[in-house]
Amino acid sequence: MVFRRSWLRAGMLSAAFTLLLWGGAAVTPAHAWQYTTQPGDTFYSLGQRFGLPWTLIQGANKVEPSNLSTGKVLNIPDVFTYTVKSGDSLFLIANRFSSADWAIKELNGMTANDIYPGQVLKVPTGIGRQTQTASSGVSQSDVDLLARLIEAEASGEPYEGKVAVGAVVLNRTKSGKFPSSISGVIYDPLQFTPVRNGMINRPASALSQKAAQDALTGWDPSKGALFFFNPGKSSDGWMRQRVITTQIGGHLFAM
Repeated sequence: MVFRRSWLRAGMLSAAFTLLLWGGAAVTPAHAWQYTTQPGDTFYSLGQRFGLPWTLIQGANKVEPSNLSTGKVLNIPDVFTYTVKSGDSLFLIANRFSSADWAIKELNGMTANDIYPGQVLKVPTGIGRQTQTASSGVSQSDVDLLARLIEAEASGEPYEGKVAVGAVVLNRTKSGKFPSSISGVIYDPLQFTPVRNGMINRPASALSQKAAQDALTGWDPSKGALFFFNPGKSSDGWMRQRVITTQIGGHLFAM
């Protein structure tokens, strides 16, 4: 309780298939290529040829536009269509297809991470994720610490509730009322029971690690909360006076 991820077509060989995901959702590839650059090729012309944003091809191959030379073998991303399900996030979809959040947004013309059930997305695969830790300056040790707190606080909670616990920590770092780092918030005295009883030192499950990454990409099921508690386990009167933002599983989230 808180207190205060290739299908490759070489040359012109092709195959068609449908990939079934867990949950019964099906995705069908639009195309997949490995292409050797020819004289005069640019990322812009390749984007027009393959019907993709040129920045997507460039980013997938991690080649600077000025360094695109003749004879360079490029991976042209596979593209699938995918219908968003309840509980999905860009991070989870990107992981499922060996894609990247930025690539999905680029291909769909999105400027934010918000998605909704029933939304149809074009998803490029084989991109290779640009991790949130690299782009946000969050250290891997802090990501692991966040995942361990989620594990200790929400191991029996629904996945959305795990992400929400992580979001509370991140909301605190931005609030101005708590320390500005993940480790600072978690080790702030008298705040999290797992720190006091040593549960924070236990390794995080893969699901808790994913929840930490989801929170880091900006998913906040807590709706901006700075606190959470289990009303069936806590008798803290001060906490019960907080403004409740939402309930997920056994936890109430509050401001």
